[in-house]
This record gives sequence, C-alpha cells and structure tokens, in this order.
Amino acid sequence: MSRPVVYHVVVVDDDEEIREALTDALTDNGYRTTAVADGEGLWRVLGEGACDLLIIDLYLDRENGLQLARQVRRESTIPII
Repeated sequence: MSRPVVYHVVVVDDDEEIREALTDALTDNGYRTTAVADGEGLWRVLGEGACDLLIIDLYLDRENGLQLARQVRRESTIPII
C-alpha cells in the first residue's frame, strides 16, 4: 500500500494571526506547512528543500510581496498564490 502524497505549502505573511489561521486550515486538510514572516525566511525554507506551493502576502511590512514573488519566479516554477 502506497503512502499518500503530502504537499508542502509555504505561507509568507507578516501578520502572525493570518499565518496561524492559514497554516491551521492547511494542516487540518492534510498539507504540510511552513510559515514565515518575510522574504528572508522564505529563501531559507526554499534553500532547505522543495515545496509545492507558495502563498505570499502582497503587502508585507518591510518588503513588497509582489516583488518577492517575481524574484521567486525568476528562479523557480513553484506555483504562487
């Protein structure tokens, strides 16, 4: 019997309550999640291994989420929401 695929979703949001709500909902539905507050955390996670989806807040405190998504897109084909 094969094990089910568990997709890894990375949530990037500077609001702790939103990060927790998203990761709780995703985890409750069978996804593996990693939550980070900024681009630095995202690059660290991406450097550690593969992920299947990024959810990036466009209005991060210290950086532009759209720019962050564009930087990721230049280096990867990971789906981004």
